[in-house]
Amino acid sequence: MRGVALDRRGFRQTEDGSSGVRLKTRIEIEDHGQCGLAHYREDANHAVFDWEIGGSVVALVWARDSDTWAVSHPWAAGRDREILIRVAEELTRQRAPGCRVELASHGKTAYIVGKRMPGPGVEQKGRALE
Repeated sequence: MRGVALDRRGFRQTEDGSSGVRLKTRIEIEDHGQCGLAHYREDANHAVFDWEIGGSVVALVWARDSDTWAVSHPWAAGRDREILIRVAEELTRQRAPGCRVELASHGKTAYIVGKRMPGPGVEQKGRALE
């Protein structure tokens, strides 16, 4: 089963490249100290990504099952890089504004680079972060 391409707004791409039906997508970020999970949901389908703060980058993001993606997520076969980038961009928006996403050459890991990302509950500019 081949995956369905989405444009940046979450619409299915038609064969001619125009936008078609909008898929219901949602990304939920879960914190566990200096790491966590990102749940990508597309209609009734679900994929889990891990993320971790640290090293020479602000954070790393990768699919839990990147080696078996097509088998684990047949509804998204061939779209693992696209979905990884969407998850990393949402994690950046929610947890590391001002940073940018870079994809590793092997395409299985996204790096969030830029200023350091504060941990949950750390005060920044006089206010506690959620």
